[in-house]
Amino acid sequence: MWLTILLIFLLSSLLSLVGYKKNQEDSVLTGKWEIRSVYDTEQKNVQLPIKYVLEFTSDSSYRIKLDVNGCQGSVSIEKPKLTFQKITCTKACCDSEASDSIVDILLRSNEYAITNDTLNIIGEGQVKLIRLNEK
Repeated sequence: MWLTILLIFLLSSLLSLVGYKKNQEDSVLTGKWEIRSVYDTEQKNVQLPIKYVLEFTSDSSYRIKLDVNGCQGSVSIEKPKLTFQKITCTKACCDSEASDSIVDILLRSNEYAITNDTLNIIGEGQVKLIRLNEK
């Protein structure tokens, strides 16, 4: 009887630690990030006509405001892996080529790295972002 209780306690503690680690990984990215530079699949710099902000929420989702439209979806984070999934965008009008490139690169990303307040999203192209400290 005591052995069973001990095993259940140990198993629940282990599962809690796994969930805690996952929440820590999610929270590292939680918040708003300004896109500073974008490189396409040929590593050519994509000119950014406006300020783009990518926001990660605490529930493993994200949203981004493009030139005219907005997009949102879910994201899977397991350091160093980062996968954007299920993107849904409004279609009010036409966005710039830069917006199209950003969405395409995010969907083809597969890892990330953070140094201080700089986030690099890497895959078939690269997006470099800085953390916004909004008050």
